[in-house]
Amino acid sequence: MNDLQEKVEEQEKKQDEQDQQAASPSGSSGDSSGDDIQNSSMTPAQAAEGVVVVSSGFNTIAATAEEAAVINAAIEYYQYAEVGDYYTTYNLLSYEDQNNYTQDQWVAANTNLDSAAGEFVVTDAYPDDLGLGVPSYAVTLTVYMTDGSSFNQTTYFINEGGYWTHYLSGEEVDMFDGALY
Repeated sequence: MNDLQEKVEEQEKKQDEQDQQAASPSGSSGDSSGDDIQNSSMTPAQAAEGVVVVSSGFNTIAATAEEAAVINAAIEYYQYAEVGDYYTTYNLLSYEDQNNYTQDQWVAANTNLDSAAGEFVVTDAYPDDLGLGVPSYAVTLTVYMTDGSSFNQTTYFINEGGYWTHYLSGEEVDMFDGALY
């Protein structure tokens, strides 16, 4: 697992260097929020296993600092899902979702669903008031499966104590609950 984490960190470092090089020749001041979004200039085919990318169709340059923070939180969460580190994804869940599942239940459900089999691509993020009294965003993804199929998914991230955490949608709760029985 450490080797994989090192590969992910190395890939992120290379991506940061590429992003900085791409910004410099254009005369950009570098304070665009889009420059802060991880993995935004590579395609899924270029990404190493465990590296979640942002769709080329998402305008990262127009992203606000808050949108960039949410997208990066989603990237971090789904990178751990891709490598099967369900203990870390549990720690990145909202408090409410952690109260609904024990860590063992969470790991079992993800293992049963084979969540690590998917390749995740973030396609969009936008504010979506969930009525929780905290800032919240919908994050859309395309999930590519090993059998060649794909599907689109909308999930949520909420701000809890200054951190963006994954807040499960009703569809996700039904999916995880179904994997436990």
